[in-house]
Amino acid sequence: MNRGTRGKLKEISDKLSAILQDDSSEQVMVFTDDKVLMELCGQINLLLLDRQQMKANFRRQEQSSRKMLANISH
Repeated sequence: MNRGTRGKLKEISDKLSAILQDDSSEQVMVFTDDKVLMELCGQINLLLLDRQQMKANFRRQEQSSRKMLANISH
């Protein structure tokens, strides 16, 4: 593996770690001509999007549960 590819993989890894640590909705962006790395970033971004959608669904369900409990208790 050449240095350029290793550098890009490190860049992807660092960005992914920062996104997960900050719980942000950013995506991994790497500028490269390497089709394999571009595909990897695309797949990572799909996983991040799924993660965001699951979190949003969880929040909606949690809010619905709270409303239901509030209605039941009144």
